[in-house]
Amino acid sequence: MRTKEPFDDIFIAKYKQNFNGLFGLETGNSKTNNFWLAYLHVSHKSKHSASLLSNWFFLFSFSRNISTAFLLLFLLTQAMIHLESGSIEILPILSVVFFLGFIIMLMRFNYLYKNYFTKYLFRSFVYVNSCAYNDNLDSIPENKVNANLVNEPERSKNS
Repeated sequence: MRTKEPFDDIFIAKYKQNFNGLFGLETGNSKTNNFWLAYLHVSHKSKHSASLLSNWFFLFSFSRNISTAFLLLFLLTQAMIHLESGSIEILPILSVVFFLGFIIMLMRFNYLYKNYFTKYLFRSFVYVNSCAYNDNLDSIPENKVNANLVNEPERSKNS
């Protein structure tokens, strides 16, 4: 899936074109507006993409929160080691385990945030603005959707 790779030049140009066209702003001067305006636009235009963004948000938030909990447990065990002067033998082992948990979950948070949440947002922004995207398939009667998607029997009758 190559999620760690940066966006290619064609995609970046398409993003800049869509961003400038919609908001009248240059991406280089927009700072955090690049993220927030794209996020608000995708959330407004596509319920499906917004729900997937929420899912990635919850996953990276969970990783961040677990990482913070491990860090606090690590600091607590370190304080107990220094205050108790080693009377509880398992504390150094727990301290190492909590520190490793902190590092692992911090890396997971960073990975989910950079390679999934943020990149999915920018991909969704380009997708929603670059094609004849319609998130309201529920509002179209089913027979019209099927007629538009499958026209093979009609072609075979005419030939």
